[in-house]
Amino acid sequence: MRGIICTYDDEQEEILTKKLAKSVLAKILRRERPTSYNMPKEFLTVKEVARLLGVTPLTVRNWDARGKLTAHRHPLNNYRMYKNRDVEELLREFEISKVAKKIPSPAPEPEKPKVRKLKIDML
Repeated sequence: MRGIICTYDDEQEEILTKKLAKSVLAKILRRERPTSYNMPKEFLTVKEVARLLGVTPLTVRNWDARGKLTAHRHPLNNYRMYKNRDVEELLREFEISKVAKKIPSPAPEPEKPKVRKLKIDML
């Protein structure tokens, strides 16, 4: 089996290089992404969950160990993957707890002063 050999002179090579560079630059400037990037993700990685929740990846793994989040394993690489729905529920819990901390609790009733009696016996 023989391969096809193409020969270019310097001018043709320069033109092809410029065309390729222009198309790549145009895609970068337009920020084109593959269509798979636009699809909603069902699972998130540890790093993505940590970034969304504002914690470190180690914290996410600890929550997994404690049962606060449920990890699913990727079938090919065995990485932890978290369902988008589970992360959203945890985020809602955080929002509720933050709001609860901001709501002032009713002021406690002032304590009644303790009355002490002094008894003096005279001889």
